[in-house]
Amino acid sequence: MLERLEMEAEYKGKTKLNGWDCHGWVVTLYYGDEEMTTPYYTGLLIQDVELSDVMNSLFLDADVRHYSSFEEWARDYGYDTDSRSAERTYKACLKNYDDLRGLLGDDYDYFEEKYREN
Repeated sequence: MLERLEMEAEYKGKTKLNGWDCHGWVVTLYYGDEEMTTPYYTGLLIQDVELSDVMNSLFLDADVRHYSSFEEWARDYGYDTDSRSAERTYKACLKNYDDLRGLLGDDYDYFEEKYREN
């Protein structure tokens, strides 16, 4: 199954994200007939995007599913529960989880286990 997961990364240039200088990318993942496109950011010293790093990041975002509310998630991650920016981050994590679930389908748990091992 792992070999059926493929990725393309398109470099979008140097940018700022929440005051952080970084490289911006658009990453497209392919699995079977499904695909998922998402923005991805790396530190300035990183010149390449690795599939394992992208997947680890997406599975970290997917942890959002364990929270019953934005407020609970925000408190655990140290965000202000009144912050619109924090709420946008929360919603982006929810979207990433939904998109990743859609990409991997019934194989989601298998991939989560494989990428959480690293």
